[in-house]
Amino acid sequence: MESVRVTTRRRRDRTTAERREADADNVIEKRFNAVEKIRRRALSNRESNASAANTEKFFGVTM
Repeated sequence: MESVRVTTRRRRDRTTAERREADADNVIEKRFNAVEKIRRRALSNRESNASAANTEKFFGVTM
């Protein structure tokens, strides 16, 4: 019976500089996502407000 030797490739540990860079990238990405979320919400609110204003003009009522 022949034995098969299995070798596992060990992942190289990241250096401190690489970890810091990855952390900084994550912070930037999270900040960007937060800003995008706020921007989308503001845009959605603006569209809703514009729609309500058009409805008021059309029907001549204040909502």
